[in-house]
Amino acid sequence: MKKLKLISSVLFDALTKQYHAKKDRLFFVPLAYQKFLELGLPTKQNECYRNMGLKRLNDLNLVAAPQKKCLTQKGITLFNGKFVASQEKLFCQPIQEANAIFGAFLYPFYTSLLDEETDPFYAISTALCSGVVIHVSKERVSTEPIHIYNITDLQKNQSVFPKIIFILEKGAKLNVVYHHNALEEGFCFVTFDCIMQENSKLNLQQIHLDHTSHFSFVRVQQKRDSLFKSLHVTKGAPFCLNDYKVQLTQENAECFLNGLWMLNGKQRAHTNAFVEHQAPYCRSFQHFKGVLLEQSRSYFEGNSFVHNQAQKTDAFQLNQNLILSDDAIAHAKPKLEIFADDVKASHGSNTVQIEQELLFYLQTRGISKKRAKAFLIEAFCKEMLEKVKIETVKEALLEDAQILSTT
Repeated sequence: MKKLKLISSVLFDALTKQYHAKKDRLFFVPLAYQKFLELGLPTKQNECYRNMGLKRLNDLNLVAAPQKKCLTQKGITLFNGKFVASQEKLFCQPIQEANAIFGAFLYPFYTSLLDEETDPFYAISTALCSGVVIHVSKERVSTEPIHIYNITDLQKNQSVFPKIIFILEKGAKLNVVYHHNALEEGFCFVTFDCIMQENSKLNLQQIHLDHTSHFSFVRVQQKRDSLFKSLHVTKGAPFCLNDYKVQLTQENAECFLNGLWMLNGKQRAHTNAFVEHQAPYCRSFQHFKGVLLEQSRSYFEGNSFVHNQAQKTDAFQLNQNLILSDDAIAHAKPKLEIFADDVKASHGSNTVQIEQELLFYLQTRGISKKRAKAFLIEAFCKEMLEKVKIETVKEALLEDAQILSTT
């Protein structure tokens, strides 16, 4: 047995208390809790968490959210992390009932995933999870986006741990839009676990526009010829962490990780993206953008890891930030680890302020300074916002981008 890191803190004690009060135990729950005990809570030795304000985090006394009745939405509804109802035709099953049906998929996935997991918050989120399994059968194609509404009614220091498991069989295709609608503040630890068989395609968009602090974890295992696309848009959260781990396990798998954060005040956004190329002829593209105002902070750490057998890899990584105040700071650490000799790989970071020459040029064309600034901010964000599948959300976000010019 591996040595346990039993370093007590208010947060550690609160999380272990929630675990021992949990009644429903899927096979992977004890595995996840054991991994959490092995890893312990992050310290400043954990590079991904070094700039997070660990003392404040460790002092949180998180308690489980109460269960209440909730009106269902058109789509799949979760309330305080628990599956309520589905009005979609897909096969949806509460996680607590999934083992008997999907054990053949879930057991190998979680045994290997948790054995390699390095993030304690993913581990404890899995140990405390509730949520839903979404299964798309062989060759089934879902053309219209499936909407998942995670509604939370939390008081300060209350927490929820929703888990959404996607199982896409061979040739299946699915488009998903995840909405987080918070009635109050609180802490949401959401995990997306994606099991993708040969030639499957999954497009996952996360829209987070409320004032809940949230941790979002995406774990993906892709087989031959599969395609995974992800977009995460964050605005309004006092703190957010987006953590990706994607494994391209067979030839010709492809993934796109995209994100946009719009921050002001003292808001914080952390993004960690790790893509592991395990097979030849795979492609990965990471592109994240941030707009920062006032005293906000963003942290990006990306890594494309290419194994020695993963010849003909194509890996791209870019972080771009637009700084709109003297006190805002963007940190970026793109990284490549390459052990193959026949690859195409690039990584970079670019942090800028609005160019005064461009601003002046637009003003000479009769555009006011305020409108010119809004135009440039919108142009910076538009590449990501054009990917948003819901027109009303896209329009609202474009308006928000313009409002930043007046702040």
